[in-house]
Amino acid sequence: MQCWQSGTMEEFYNMAESLVISPVTYRIKAKNAYLRMKNCSPKFRTVLRQKYRERVQTSRSQLLDKFRHIEDEEIRNGAHDSVDIEFTPRKHCMIEELLQYNEDFNIDDELLVEDSMEEELTQFENWLLQEYESLWNEEKYNEVIITCPLCCVGHFKTVNVHKLIYCTKCGSLFKTERSALKIQNDIFSEVDSHNSQCHADPAFVKVPCDGTYDNLCIVCDICSYMQVII
Repeated sequence: MQCWQSGTMEEFYNMAESLVISPVTYRIKAKNAYLRMKNCSPKFRTVLRQKYRERVQTSRSQLLDKFRHIEDEEIRNGAHDSVDIEFTPRKHCMIEELLQYNEDFNIDDELLVEDSMEEELTQFENWLLQEYESLWNEEKYNEVIITCPLCCVGHFKTVNVHKLIYCTKCGSLFKTERSALKIQNDIFSEVDSHNSQCHADPAFVKVPCDGTYDNLCIVCDICSYMQVII
């Protein structure tokens, strides 16, 4: 039963006294951001790799230029005492070794190490995702617990006889024939739908319906997105 049929966002927010805004969408958005990062395009990974290569080359070149400058200063100034005479050859050898290391150094070798670390990280991410899906499936076959998106403290409980669902903490009461799992999927679906077209954080609000029950809505004051979930 959807009591909110039309009207501007300004009219909608004039009902501010009856709205309860929730930050639960931040947690949902974090999950979506993780999945987007995990499935980022190969082209994006290539760009990151190239930038990493350029940064390494620039850093090493700057370091070597600095050592060359030190060596040139030593040669121009000469050794003025016995301590300098003793340590100048040692400094020179260290610089020569560093220069030789730079000539032999292959950034591709370092990138191979990076690939290995990235592979291990990917395996860990896959394991983490499998564990998440496993827990998700367990909930499907057991009681589905939905954290109330309004207060973020209580959870929804259903009263199937009267086709009601309510929050155990804030007492928000909704009338629906949908299962808890269906409501949960609808919440995620609406968040994904909004996030696909707007980067702002939406909010969940409740709108009084007939004095007894409420409508659960998702709204965004940036893009004027609004949908009734229950």
